[in-house]
Amino acid sequence: MTLAEIIGMCRKTDIVSRYLVHNIARVHSTKPGDKVNVNTVTRRFAEARDKANLKWEGTPPTFHELRSLAERTYHEAGVDTQKLLGHKDRRTTDRYSDNRGSEYVVVGE
Repeated sequence: MTLAEIIGMCRKTDIVSRYLVHNIARVHSTKPGDKVNVNTVTRRFAEARDKANLKWEGTPPTFHELRSLAERTYHEAGVDTQKLLGHKDRRTTDRYSDNRGSEYVVVGE
């Protein structure tokens, strides 16, 4: 699937929303068109990941780890990742750039 096809699927509902990913039904206090809560995205990602029955060494990746990898990859390709990730504050995007010491260190040759 292309990104354009995915966006088309998100926009196929008759609900007008300023959010690409949005609620299509009333759930508790949310209305159709409201943005999806980040905790819902995180939880649903984990559910889909687990249903895929993929095998991991160690802890399976989280939604935010995937976003962090995407930020670093697209940043290296010259993409404005602050816009891509939808952050108002550059410092938020910069947190996704931090690989938290997981880079390789070459010692001697």
